[in-house]
Amino acid sequence: MNDARGAVQRARSFLQERNYAAAMQCCQNALMRDPSRSDAHEVLGLSYLAVGDFASGISHLRQALTHCAGKPSLIINLANALASSGQPGEGITLLRKALARNGPSPELLYSLAHAQQARRDPHAAIDSYRRCVQLNPAFAKAHNNLGTALYQLGRTEEAIESFRAALAAEPGYVRALANLGNALRKAKQFAEAEEALSRALALAPDYPAALCNLAQLMLDQRRLEEARALYTRALAREPRLAEAHFGLGTALYLSREYALALMSLDQAIALSPNHAEGHVYRGRVLQELDRFTEALASYARALQLQPDSTDALVCQGVALGSLGRFREAIESYERALTIAPDLISARWNQALLRLLLGDFEEGWRLFETRFELTPTPQDPRAISCPQWRGEVPVQGKRIWVRPEPGDGFGDTIQFCRYVKLLDALGARVIFEVRASLRALMSTLSPRLELISLGDPVESPDCHCTLMSLPLAFETSVQTIPAERGYLKADPQRVAAWAERVGAEGLRVGIAWQGHERWQLKGRSMRLQQFEPLLALPGVRPISLQKGAGTEQLAELGFGARILSFGDALDQGPHAFLDTAAVMMNLDLVITVDTSIAHLAGALGVPVWVALKTPTDWRWHLDRTDSPWYPSMRLFRQSVPGDWARVVTSMAAELERLQRGSTLAAGDSPASQRALVGADAVACSR
Repeated sequence: MNDARGAVQRARSFLQERNYAAAMQCCQNALMRDPSRSDAHEVLGLSYLAVGDFASGISHLRQALTHCAGKPSLIINLANALASSGQPGEGITLLRKALARNGPSPELLYSLAHAQQARRDPHAAIDSYRRCVQLNPAFAKAHNNLGTALYQLGRTEEAIESFRAALAAEPGYVRALANLGNALRKAKQFAEAEEALSRALALAPDYPAALCNLAQLMLDQRRLEEARALYTRALAREPRLAEAHFGLGTALYLSREYALALMSLDQAIALSPNHAEGHVYRGRVLQELDRFTEALASYARALQLQPDSTDALVCQGVALGSLGRFREAIESYERALTIAPDLISARWNQALLRLLLGDFEEGWRLFETRFELTPTPQDPRAISCPQWRGEVPVQGKRIWVRPEPGDGFGDTIQFCRYVKLLDALGARVIFEVRASLRALMSTLSPRLELISLGDPVESPDCHCTLMSLPLAFETSVQTIPAERGYLKADPQRVAAWAERVGAEGLRVGIAWQGHERWQLKGRSMRLQQFEPLLALPGVRPISLQKGAGTEQLAELGFGARILSFGDALDQGPHAFLDTAAVMMNLDLVITVDTSIAHLAGALGVPVWVALKTPTDWRWHLDRTDSPWYPSMRLFRQSVPGDWARVVTSMAAELERLQRGSTLAAGDSPASQRALVGADAVACSR
């Protein structure tokens, strides 16, 4: 017996030294001498657990319990092992019996709470942890785990209190610092979060949880380079950490490094196949790579794992819409809205899709969601001024038409037509625009009161944002106010530019690049892709490009054939005045989807627009014309990214029109416009 006792004592020493093989050998020697020794079964069970053999570990702990029923530490070890192996129910039963027999104990309650968390019963776990810390207020691990359970339920402020209590009991508790930093991040207390996480890393520089939590904090603040560096550090310490691969993939996605993002997300999913959010982000990356069918497969997997994932449903709707499966896309958005009725992204995306499909009644209503999409502080000038929604007559009223943050030049040019409608109704319109657009907008009506952004507004009776006017006027596709030439070019500028433009050849203005905001990704092309058009005999290309993209003129061999006015175009504080005057001296404008297209349409100049697919809502589906601009023709990609077919179609159409006319170098602009404004052909979709 003494030899068996000595063997168990040596086994305990080996277990503490993490020499598990030696500990097991000693226990087995002891059990050969006395098979009923509970302490040998217990140490042997713990040794098996330490090397990951849960089945053997649990078996020996059970045998120990049969020989030493009621020992609290043994029950705790067995319950913890059962919870870790996915069998928390049996452990909970054992712990409840022990509590009933022995009375409340912080250790038993802590183990019970741990098992309840493993059984995904956070409410019960919270109750057990609270009882535990009432008995032992200095139990730092219990405070920390209580905070974790509260955080999982979204009770962030209570979680923060628990993590702070853990640190009050144990100031250097790194895990509690990491958890506190994460909870503060969730509460958007970014400075305090960064301080807590930096303290954690000062104590444990390579602690993966703290590195990942600090990286997530950097992501939340769009400090992408710092986030990437932190995730990379975490992976250097723990290469198979799925959370870090996922976070790095997210940072790369936000950095628009989609190929690298996909690699990181694939690694994350390989390590954690049931991570629904990982599949959602993988789908987003594939979508950015125009791999929509593959993206749908990722969203489908995410929804298998988490059927109520509104993120997956909204992203699925976007992918379906990009593939032209519009009704299915709307169904996906509506399903998301049944789960979360106030989900802004689902309402906004559905608005754009319904407008694209011509369902203006529902589309304009949902289009108001844009104010919730990116909330901005209310303009103090509008606080005491009611919003006009078309419900009351405006004759004689001073109505202030306001811009919105993020409005582009094209938006203002397209929707300023509604200001003329208000003017025609007898309203006294105060039209607020960028200072650079005031001169152009003044051509809408001599009665307008134009002010620049942020200027004082004198005594308005009501206000309306510019892009809410279609809703106020209950605009349908059939009732779009499509007056030809609702904006005017300055006659003196037109005459001045006529000499510089000249009269020879078929004068074609071109613009190939717009501002590449992420919403408009893929709408621009390279100047080189215009070459089939510019090589046509008799065509004299004239650049309307300003700023970004003009450098391409010098990069191409045929750039010298293009007439470019450089910085002389729209020099000074007023935008588009010279461009408008040049356009009035052209026979045709050919452009991508940019403000140049809207300006030409608003002036009534014949304009052909090359459109990417999927296209922006304002160009509708499959149409070769635009209900917004009578002088416009639309040429669409049939395959995303395929500009060659679009340009070839434009060139063929231009050549056909040239052959069917008597165009000559001396023809008047008006006669030439009558020709090129005729039935243009769009690439089939």
